[in-house]
Amino acid sequence: HRRLDLRVQAFFGEIIAVREESSRLAQRLAQTLEAMDQAFVLLDKDWHFSFVNAQAELILKSRRADLLGKVIWDVLPRARKASFGIGCERVIATGQPHRFDCYFPKPFDIMLDISVNPTPDGLAIYFRDVTEDRAKTEQLRLLQLSVSHLNDAVLITEADPLDAPHGPKIVYVNEAFTRMTGYPVDAVIGKTPRMLQGKDTQRGEIERLIKAIKRNEPVKAELINYDINQRPFWVEMTINPVLNDKGVVTHLVSIQRDITERKNAELAIKLSEERFRIVSNASNAVIWDYNQQTDTIWY
Repeated sequence: HRRLDLRVQAFFGEIIAVREESSRLAQRLAQTLEAMDQAFVLLDKDWHFSFVNAQAELILKSRRADLLGKVIWDVLPRARKASFGIGCERVIATGQPHRFDCYFPKPFDIMLDISVNPTPDGLAIYFRDVTEDRAKTEQLRLLQLSVSHLNDAVLITEADPLDAPHGPKIVYVNEAFTRMTGYPVDAVIGKTPRMLQGKDTQRGEIERLIKAIKRNEPVKAELINYDINQRPFWVEMTINPVLNDKGVVTHLVSIQRDITERKNAELAIKLSEERFRIVSNASNAVIWDYNQQTDTIWY
């Protein structure tokens, strides 16, 4: 009997040890879920809240004491027939995890990134507020769409290295750049804007641009560039530095406009005036020109 008692005591001792270890593990798991930066809830098979962490309280705008034991559809009645409810039903039907975005209208007015996972007792649901992230993404999408449809070419490069033989790398060009130069986007990303320069590109202007950029100053210039077929064209460009939160220039944004037609017209006028001056200087007759707008006479 004594041996039996010892065995019974050992057996119950093992049970107690297992229970204590299980309790410690459960406590550690609860602490981990509580410290998560994501909201987390557990639902049983009848849709009751069985666990709610602090982040879930914040997003659902309810205390966990008011949520535990309640049916989720009583708390979120409009969500059952929305994408959230459909997503949860899908996980139950397939037994497979499902991740999706879902908008929750007022009083929440938030967009949530939701991950629903099946468990033996119901569902484990992770979710986080991505309202601000989605708004920024939408703003960026609209900005990219707007820039892509500009008539002026937009070229964005890294700020460094300006003095390296190959120059800074191109990270973005819009459709107008392709129309102006003939280069497709994938042919210029990672390359340098110096690929557009040629024998007649004004070196003095390039040096002036570099000096202004090093001083973190916006700068404007007119340059001769070359398209994909090595045909020269005039471009009017404005380069603006982009600074990060620490005030360090990380990128350069260049807005460029093809002014070849204007430059050709200016050159034609200049040549015409020069020819007129030569002819007039070679003539013995008096030749004069009166400008009605400025009330001046040239002779």
